[in-house]
Amino acid sequence: MMPQEHGTGEDTGEAPVAILVVRMGGVAGLRRAWRVQATGPDAQPWVALVDACPWHDHTTLRPQPDRFTWELTAAHGDTDMRTVLGERDLDGAWRQLVDAVVRDGSPCSPDAP
Repeated sequence: MMPQEHGTGEDTGEAPVAILVVRMGGVAGLRRAWRVQATGPDAQPWVALVDACPWHDHTTLRPQPDRFTWELTAAHGDTDMRTVLGERDLDGAWRQLVDAVVRDGSPCSPDAP
């Protein structure tokens, strides 16, 4: 699946940031989600994690039976990004972002906007 980006604004790290991570699939096929929202100086570390991810690179979701699929959505400034990654593709900056959101974010509905 191709990552999507909307907007072209510059961000200084002071704009609000919102990140949603949804984990789908696995053997049981359950969906779980976590959300982070931060503003001002609290947003800076989250913006750094989001900016470190290769949102513009083409991502091909390889079939992975009984594995998780991760949907990541991030918005800061006037930029919105979204991608879907298979469990095997969740490494490097992607892994750091997901681990931080799952660890420090709040559980939420997988259908959250």
